[in-house]
Amino acid sequence: MRSLTAAACRIRDPDQAAALIRRARATQAEVEALWRRLEPFAADDVALYRGTPQTKSDLNALISPGRHPEGRRSETGHSPGKAAEDRPSAGEHPAGQGGHSTARTPQTGMLGFYLGADAVTVLAHRTGWVEPRAFATTVDQALVADFAATIGGDRPGLLDIDARRHRLGVWRRMADLLMKDALEALGDDLDHLHLLPHGALHRLPLHALAPDGRSLFDRFPVTYAPSAATLSRLARRDPVHGSRSLVLGHAADPADRPALEAAAEDTATLLGIHPHLGQAATAALLGFQPHTGSDATAAMPHLSQDATAAMPRLSPDATAPMPHLGPDTTTVMPHLGPEATAAMRGSQSHAGPDATADPHVTHPGTGPDATAAAQQAGSWDVIHLSCHGVLDQRDPFGSGIRLADGVLTARQIVSMNLNARLVVLTGCETPLSTPASGDGVAALVHALLHAGARSVLLTLWPVSAEITRALVRDFHTRLRDGTGPARALRGAVLELRDLYGSAEPGLWAPYVLAGLP
Repeated sequence: MRSLTAAACRIRDPDQAAALIRRARATQAEVEALWRRLEPFAADDVALYRGTPQTKSDLNALISPGRHPEGRRSETGHSPGKAAEDRPSAGEHPAGQGGHSTARTPQTGMLGFYLGADAVTVLAHRTGWVEPRAFATTVDQALVADFAATIGGDRPGLLDIDARRHRLGVWRRMADLLMKDALEALGDDLDHLHLLPHGALHRLPLHALAPDGRSLFDRFPVTYAPSAATLSRLARRDPVHGSRSLVLGHAADPADRPALEAAAEDTATLLGIHPHLGQAATAALLGFQPHTGSDATAAMPHLSQDATAAMPRLSPDATAPMPHLGPDTTTVMPHLGPEATAAMRGSQSHAGPDATADPHVTHPGTGPDATAAAQQAGSWDVIHLSCHGVLDQRDPFGSGIRLADGVLTARQIVSMNLNARLVVLTGCETPLSTPASGDGVAALVHALLHAGARSVLLTLWPVSAEITRALVRDFHTRLRDGTGPARALRGAVLELRDLYGSAEPGLWAPYVLAGLP
């Protein structure tokens, strides 16, 4: 629909432009008819995908003083605290006399990004502001692509001076052009910062960028979210009071198996439980049960080519503008509306005769003990998956988690109940298709959060299993000591950066936390 509208704006012939506008409106009407047809079968999901954009009040609620910037583990019996090696964020104040902390209102900030055809626009908001502020940048798609090309893959050798200079120059240019103005406006007194990427930015380590030489992680704890709508829904959820944890370890490649399973054993030891390794690491343990059909599938009307093309792209980039956000922001950040996430693309998502056509995906959750395991699923404290994530850029909701019984896709996860305080996914495989984009990451994160996870830790690109094992061990140790997930990850990543140096972001920058801090 956006493509038709954009094409109409570029065409000089008024008759052709009017015809394209009519096609766009007809497509919109067809999609709306589909939502109405599906509503009796999945009212909650339709409300999620079809909802209205975020308003000024919605965004204000995300940065209001009533929302503490870090979720502590008081419900598990651990006292709030942080390891001695944790570094204070820019917003933390030193203790006052007598060792008591100075009382202050928690300060939360938010940076949203919209990757347009010409440049990236940044929307900033924080505690104390009356409304969000928009910042135009000169970051274009070419610079985003240059930045993406410097991460993952083969790192420049120590003696490859030209390659290292090029990478350093791209990172500095990206940091200053993308965030410098917005961060200067936000200030350095934040206790927490939410990042809301868009499009290809979902695969980029924005937290590792260093405007004026100071990275976001050096300034404050950072979390990501697919959209402001997702963040709003998470903030409205009741806290998870699960007392059980689950650890799965699986690698399809025998070469990866020892490191991934050792990492699972490390985590299970810290959590005081037994891990499920190898062929025992199945989707059934997460409560997944495959369906053999769907009433919603039967309800699907015949769609025109325009409507079919429109459905997968409703996604975290919803098309409606943000209303009532001030004169600078009324047309900015369309993705901050509810993310109608490519959902209907796989109306056969839960099975059907064609579901096995993808050679990369099998059907997890089957087996003699699947039903019994599903009945045990409920509220979890931590779900740790020492497994590979699979990213599919052509079908983002075909991305998923590779378990012993196949790939548990984002499309399947959306329909599950993973009521967990934290989900950790420590592996990342090379995408199944090219070119790489952020859609697969966004779909997988969205699916896990929608299924009930409050926070999700994952990697943006493949990293050495040994390095990830050390990072995750440090992260879980900090969690056990009472630190919240956002601060625990920040501390662990900064320790890793000290070990390898800021010149090796490929080793320490891919670890991100999505959802609540």
